[in-house]
Amino acid sequence: MIIRKVYFLLLTCWIISPGCNPDLHEEKVREVDSLLALTMDLQKKISSSKIQMLNDFNIEMEKDLSYFIDTVGYEFPMFNQTGEFEEYLNLQDDMENCLSACNKYSEEVFMIETNLTDIRDRLIRNDKNHSKT
Repeated sequence: MIIRKVYFLLLTCWIISPGCNPDLHEEKVREVDSLLALTMDLQKKISSSKIQMLNDFNIEMEKDLSYFIDTVGYEFPMFNQTGEFEEYLNLQDDMENCLSACNKYSEEVFMIETNLTDIRDRLIRNDKNHSKT
């Protein structure tokens, strides 16, 4: 019970007097910088050449499917029901889902980067304002 009160008191003092510890501010900036570095690394992986190759392959699959449906599928509608054709459709659908997920993930990572940059800028501005006073 006493330990909880001591922790609460320490936490309260830490929150109330952030200006008392200048290293704490620098530590926050370093932590945000570290998170920004991780975020940038994620963005590089999401926009890598391998993902672009996957996108190019998906475009080729779409062209193949379009050609097949327009030519062979039109002449032989029952041929569209073969297992190989269904597997190809499933593969193409899975690739589109994967690429869609990558795009959504990329947007989310960009938002995280923007938020972290804003936080870092505010921390630096606040530090400059405190050092002027």
